[in-house]
Amino acid sequence: MILSKFKEYETLEGTDLISNRVKLLIKNMFANKESGWKQTQKLNQGGPKTKAEVQQEVQDKHDREAA
Repeated sequence: MILSKFKEYETLEGTDLISNRVKLLIKNMFANKESGWKQTQKLNQGGPKTKAEVQQEVQDKHDREAA
């Protein structure tokens, strides 16, 4: 199963077989899973963004950087 493979990677913490970023992502995933996926639920609370919302965010960011 996939989770067993991630558990195996988690035990490789002292080695250089995987990058620190990947190790941290795996560690965060297990912490999130143990908390009942509360962090993920918080992020997805409003549902997916619409195309218009994404375009507005990009426009707002562009306007801030241009100012």
